Amino acid sequence: MSLSISVIEDDDTIRRHLNEIINSSVHCTLQGSAKNGVEARLIIKEDKTDIYLVDLGLPDVDGLDLIAIIKSSCHTAKVLVITTFGDDKHMSSSIRAGASGYLLKTSTSEN
Repeated sequence: MSLSISVIEDDDTIRRHLNEIINSSVHCTLQGSAKNGVEARLIIKEDKTDIYLVDLGLPDVDGLDLIAIIKSSCHTAKVLVITTFGDDKHMSSSIRAGASGYLLKTSTSEN
């Protein structure tokens, strides 16, 4: 059984990297990829995603609002937050909104 994953991330480099990781897995399929709230809502409307990776800092919508939309529309889907915001306020707000986990993006260079 393959998990369907959708990535909602405005940073093109990070989104492409996550998409590549998911596409290279034999256990996952990339269901959708969105760079903003408009695109994300189209993916959410399909209700075919098992796990959403959601950035909190999107250009046109608060990631917390998207989490609430996902949880109310896609009852079996899980949400993992991917963000640079590592403070307690953002973490606890995400969990209260319905996120199942919270991953911090770190900036590293391997060049």
